[in-house]
Amino acid sequence: MKDRLSRSRNRRWALLSVGLVLGAAGALFGALSYFDVIFSKELTYQFCPSRSADTEAIVPSRLSEEGSEYRGPGPHHVHVDGPQGGDGTRQALPKTWTFPLDGGQYVFRSVQLVVCEYEHEVPGVSGTPCSYVVPETGQKYRFTTLPAKYEYRVYEATTGELVKSFEVKGKEGTGDCADSLLVDPAMATTNLAAPDMTEIERQLRPLVEGDVP
Repeated sequence: MKDRLSRSRNRRWALLSVGLVLGAAGALFGALSYFDVIFSKELTYQFCPSRSADTEAIVPSRLSEEGSEYRGPGPHHVHVDGPQGGDGTRQALPKTWTFPLDGGQYVFRSVQLVVCEYEHEVPGVSGTPCSYVVPETGQKYRFTTLPAKYEYRVYEATTGELVKSFEVKGKEGTGDCADSLLVDPAMATTNLAAPDMTEIERQLRPLVEGDVP
Protein backbone atom coordinates (compact mmCIF):
# COMPACT_ATOMS: atom_id res chain seq x y z
CA MET A 1 0.00 0.00 0.00
CA LYS A 2 2.78 2.39 0.91
CA ASP A 3 4.65 1.56 -2.32
CA ARG A 4 1.51 2.29 -4.33
CA LEU A 5 1.06 5.67 -2.64
CA SER A 6 4.72 6.47 -3.12
CA ARG A 7 4.56 5.61 -6.83
CA SER A 8 1.39 7.70 -7.24
CA ARG A 9 3.01 10.65 -5.44
CA ASN A 10 6.12 10.34 -7.62
CA ARG A 11 4.01 10.33 -10.78
CA ARG A 12 2.23 13.52 -9.63
CA TRP A 13 5.55 15.22 -8.93
CA ALA A 14 6.89 14.10 -12.30
CA LEU A 15 3.83 15.47 -14.11
CA LEU A 16 4.05 18.72 -12.14
CA SER A 17 7.75 19.05 -12.99
CA VAL A 18 7.06 18.47 -16.68
CA GLY A 19 4.28 21.07 -16.58
CA LEU A 20 6.55 23.62 -14.94
CA VAL A 21 9.29 23.00 -17.50
CA LEU A 22 6.88 23.30 -20.41
CA GLY A 23 5.34 26.44 -18.92
CA ALA A 24 8.75 28.06 -18.44
CA ALA A 25 9.76 27.07 -21.96
CA GLY A 26 6.56 28.59 -23.35
CA ALA A 27 7.11 31.82 -21.43
CA LEU A 28 10.71 32.01 -22.62
CA PHE A 29 9.68 31.38 -26.23
CA GLY A 30 7.01 34.09 -25.99
CA ALA A 31 9.49 36.60 -24.57
CA LEU A 32 12.07 35.80 -27.23
CA SER A 33 9.43 36.11 -29.96
CA TYR A 34 8.35 39.49 -28.58
CA PHE A 35 11.86 40.88 -28.51
CA ASP A 36 12.58 39.38 -31.93
CA VAL A 37 9.64 41.36 -33.33
CA ILE A 38 10.75 44.52 -31.54
CA PHE A 39 14.37 44.39 -32.63
CA SER A 40 13.84 43.02 -36.12
CA LYS A 41 11.32 45.71 -37.10
CA GLU A 42 12.89 47.84 -39.80
CA LEU A 43 13.34 51.47 -38.77
CA THR A 44 11.86 54.24 -40.91
CA TYR A 45 12.37 57.98 -41.06
CA GLN A 46 8.99 58.64 -39.44
CA PHE A 47 9.69 60.64 -36.31
CA CYS A 48 6.58 62.79 -35.77
CA PRO A 49 3.37 61.23 -34.46
CA SER A 50 0.64 61.15 -37.09
CA ARG A 51 -1.83 62.92 -34.77
CA SER A 52 -1.22 66.17 -32.91
CA ALA A 53 -2.91 64.67 -29.85
CA ASP A 54 -0.01 62.21 -29.55
CA THR A 55 2.99 63.93 -28.00
CA GLU A 56 5.59 61.15 -27.93
CA ALA A 57 8.07 61.12 -30.80
CA ILE A 58 8.59 57.88 -32.71
CA VAL A 59 11.98 56.70 -31.49
CA PRO A 60 14.05 54.87 -32.33
CA SER A 61 13.82 55.79 -36.00
CA ARG A 62 16.35 56.18 -38.77
CA LEU A 63 16.22 59.94 -38.20
CA SER A 64 17.02 59.61 -34.49
CA GLU A 65 19.80 57.13 -35.29
CA GLU A 66 21.38 59.43 -37.89
CA GLY A 67 20.88 62.77 -36.09
CA SER A 68 23.28 64.57 -33.76
CA GLU A 69 23.10 65.30 -30.05
CA TYR A 70 21.50 68.61 -29.10
CA ARG A 71 24.40 70.36 -27.40
CA GLY A 72 27.17 72.91 -27.94
CA PRO A 73 27.04 76.33 -29.61
CA GLY A 74 24.33 77.28 -32.11
CA PRO A 75 23.04 77.27 -34.68
CA HIS A 76 21.55 73.82 -34.13
CA HIS A 77 20.24 72.39 -37.38
CA VAL A 78 16.49 71.87 -37.62
CA HIS A 79 14.36 69.45 -39.62
CA VAL A 80 10.64 70.20 -40.06
CA ASP A 81 8.30 67.25 -40.57
CA GLY A 82 4.73 66.18 -39.95
CA PRO A 83 1.71 64.46 -41.48
CA GLN A 84 1.40 67.19 -44.15
CA GLY A 85 5.12 67.30 -44.92
CA GLY A 86 6.69 70.48 -43.54
CA ASP A 87 8.99 71.18 -46.51
CA GLY A 88 7.51 74.62 -47.13
CA THR A 89 8.21 75.71 -43.56
CA ARG A 90 11.72 74.23 -43.58
CA GLN A 91 12.61 76.01 -46.81
CA ALA A 92 11.34 79.33 -45.43
CA LEU A 93 13.58 79.18 -42.35
CA PRO A 94 17.00 80.88 -42.36
CA LYS A 95 19.46 78.77 -44.34
CA THR A 96 21.89 78.63 -41.41
CA TRP A 97 19.19 76.88 -39.35
CA THR A 98 18.57 73.96 -41.70
CA PHE A 99 20.81 71.09 -42.70
CA PRO A 100 22.38 71.03 -46.17
CA LEU A 101 21.20 68.75 -48.94
CA ASP A 102 23.73 66.38 -50.47
CA GLY A 103 22.98 65.93 -54.15
CA GLY A 104 19.33 66.72 -53.51
CA GLN A 105 19.09 64.10 -50.76
CA TYR A 106 18.38 64.73 -47.09
CA VAL A 107 21.42 64.32 -44.85
CA PHE A 108 20.30 64.03 -41.24
CA ARG A 109 23.65 63.65 -39.51
CA SER A 110 23.75 67.35 -38.56
CA VAL A 111 20.11 67.55 -37.41
CA GLN A 112 19.79 68.23 -33.68
CA LEU A 113 16.17 69.37 -33.46
CA VAL A 114 13.04 68.03 -35.16
CA VAL A 115 10.03 70.33 -35.47
CA CYS A 116 6.73 68.49 -35.94
CA GLU A 117 4.13 70.60 -37.74
CA TYR A 118 0.35 70.03 -37.63
CA GLU A 119 -2.02 72.16 -39.68
CA HIS A 120 -5.69 72.63 -38.82
CA GLU A 121 -8.48 74.37 -40.68
CA VAL A 122 -10.46 76.81 -38.53
CA PRO A 123 -14.10 75.70 -38.86
CA GLY A 124 -17.04 78.05 -39.27
CA VAL A 125 -15.03 80.95 -40.68
CA SER A 126 -15.37 82.10 -44.30
CA GLY A 127 -12.23 82.38 -46.38
CA THR A 128 -10.73 85.16 -48.49
CA PRO A 129 -11.02 84.97 -52.30
CA CYS A 130 -7.66 85.19 -54.01
CA SER A 131 -6.07 84.56 -57.41
CA TYR A 132 -2.84 82.96 -58.53
CA VAL A 133 -0.97 83.32 -61.82
CA VAL A 134 1.32 80.51 -62.90
CA PRO A 135 4.61 82.31 -63.75
CA GLU A 136 5.61 79.89 -66.52
CA THR A 137 2.32 79.98 -68.42
CA GLY A 138 0.50 83.09 -67.25
CA GLN A 139 -2.54 80.92 -66.48
CA LYS A 140 -4.71 82.49 -63.77
CA TYR A 141 -6.52 80.49 -61.09
CA ARG A 142 -8.88 81.57 -58.34
CA PHE A 143 -8.96 80.13 -54.84
CA THR A 144 -10.39 80.73 -51.42
CA THR A 145 -7.80 81.06 -48.67
CA LEU A 146 -9.18 79.41 -45.53
CA PRO A 147 -8.18 80.45 -42.01
CA ALA A 148 -5.85 77.97 -40.33
CA LYS A 149 -3.83 77.38 -37.21
CA TYR A 150 -0.65 75.35 -36.75
CA GLU A 151 0.67 73.34 -33.82
CA TYR A 152 4.41 72.81 -33.41
CA ARG A 153 6.35 70.47 -31.18
CA VAL A 154 10.13 70.63 -30.99
CA TYR A 155 12.05 67.48 -30.05
CA GLU A 156 15.67 66.53 -29.57
CA ALA A 157 16.54 64.51 -32.65
CA THR A 158 18.46 61.68 -30.98
CA THR A 159 16.36 61.17 -27.84
CA GLY A 160 12.86 62.25 -28.86
CA GLU A 161 12.65 64.42 -25.74
CA LEU A 162 10.07 67.21 -26.07
CA VAL A 163 11.78 70.60 -25.84
CA LYS A 164 8.96 73.05 -26.60
CA SER A 165 5.37 73.32 -27.89
CA PHE A 166 3.68 76.35 -29.43
CA GLU A 167 0.89 77.40 -31.79
CA VAL A 168 0.93 79.81 -34.73
CA LYS A 169 -2.00 81.29 -36.64
CA GLY A 170 -2.21 81.22 -40.40
CA LYS A 171 -1.57 84.56 -42.10
CA GLU A 172 -4.58 86.62 -43.13
CA GLY A 173 -5.56 86.41 -46.81
CA THR A 174 -4.33 89.30 -48.97
CA GLY A 175 -6.25 88.61 -52.18
CA ASP A 176 -3.30 87.37 -54.24
CA CYS A 177 -2.84 83.94 -52.59
CA ALA A 178 0.69 84.90 -51.53
CA ASP A 179 -0.01 83.71 -48.00
CA SER A 180 -1.62 80.41 -48.96
CA LEU A 181 -0.25 76.91 -48.97
CA LEU A 182 -0.43 76.50 -52.73
CA VAL A 183 -1.26 73.11 -54.12
CA ASP A 184 -1.97 72.05 -57.69
CA PRO A 185 -3.88 75.07 -59.07
CA ALA A 186 -5.75 72.93 -61.56
CA MET A 187 -7.12 70.68 -58.80
CA ALA A 188 -7.88 72.85 -55.77
CA THR A 189 -10.50 75.51 -55.12
CA THR A 190 -9.43 76.23 -51.53
CA ASN A 191 -6.10 76.56 -49.75
CA LEU A 192 -5.18 76.92 -46.10
CA ALA A 193 -3.57 80.14 -44.98
CA ALA A 194 0.18 79.67 -44.65
CA PRO A 195 1.79 79.79 -41.18
CA ASP A 196 3.25 83.07 -39.95
CA MET A 197 6.98 82.47 -40.46
CA THR A 198 7.92 85.55 -38.43
CA GLU A 199 6.29 84.02 -35.35
CA ILE A 200 7.76 80.58 -36.03
CA GLU A 201 11.27 82.06 -36.20
CA ARG A 202 10.67 84.03 -33.00
CA GLN A 203 9.66 80.84 -31.18
CA LEU A 204 12.56 78.76 -32.52
CA ARG A 205 15.38 81.32 -32.36
CA PRO A 206 16.41 80.75 -28.71
CA LEU A 207 16.50 76.99 -29.25
CA VAL A 208 18.40 77.13 -32.54
CA GLU A 209 20.87 79.94 -31.91
CA GLY A 210 21.46 79.53 -28.18
CA ASP A 211 24.28 77.54 -26.59
CA VAL A 212 23.36 74.19 -25.03
CA PRO A 213 25.66 72.82 -22.29
